Amino acid sequence: MHITAGVTDPERAGSYLQIQGLARFADDEAERQGFWHAELEKYFSGPDDPNYGIMLVEPYRIELHHMEGLQVEIWER
Repeated sequence: MHITAGVTDPERAGSYLQIQGLARFADDEAERQGFWHAELEKYFSGPDDPNYGIMLVEPYRIELHHMEGLQVEIWER
């Protein structure tokens, strides 16, 4: 899996993350309960709602890109 985060406006982006990792959907009830919070009630009926899901990502590479100077910081497991 590859996720890019931190850019809502590419014209004014200062920095952003690129995350590569292994992903899995949480099917354990304790995990579903553990991530549940009241704000999610706007979208789901509860942690048992079949439309509510949690994807857990175990990163093996994270890149922090700084647009100014085009610098990249890399973390690898």
